[in-house]
Amino acid sequence: MLLCGTNPPVGSCDIGPGPFHSSEVTTRVDGRWDSAENADTAPVSGGDFLAKILLIEDQHFIARILTIVLKANEHTVLSARNGEEGLAAWRSENPHLIITDIILPDISGLDVIRRVTSTSLTPVIAITGGSKDLADQARQAGAFTVLLKPVEQGALLDAIQRALQTQSTSAIA
Repeated sequence: MLLCGTNPPVGSCDIGPGPFHSSEVTTRVDGRWDSAENADTAPVSGGDFLAKILLIEDQHFIARILTIVLKANEHTVLSARNGEEGLAAWRSENPHLIITDIILPDISGLDVIRRVTSTSLTPVIAITGGSKDLADQARQAGAFTVLLKPVEQGALLDAIQRALQTQSTSAIA
């Protein structure tokens, strides 16, 4: 989970088991956590990187928080709630970056990482609440980096920036 001190402010959240409240929280529509009309909306102002990010996360609360943070930092967010849906979105939407949970309800996030990195230069950031052994497996599978839950907002945004810089450098080479 992320700290909710985003800019612009999007409400309040209790990092513990309590509720998250925000007028900017999106809901699941057609199997995605974000509404279709907002998923491809261009950002209002410039930032370091404006990227189309595919978020694969099965836990609704975490997907909502990550979506808010990513959009507040001017990224376009596509969401999938399982690995197969995520792979389909990756093929059809061609995102700049993928963020995936490792433990998913259908196929493993490790399988998602392997499939993506074996055929494309799209960087994958893995997130997990699992063991360090699972994090090591994600790195071996080809993840750009692995973030352990609870994910800190600064660490997430830094990892995104580094992954996008690496991707643009790799594409030029």
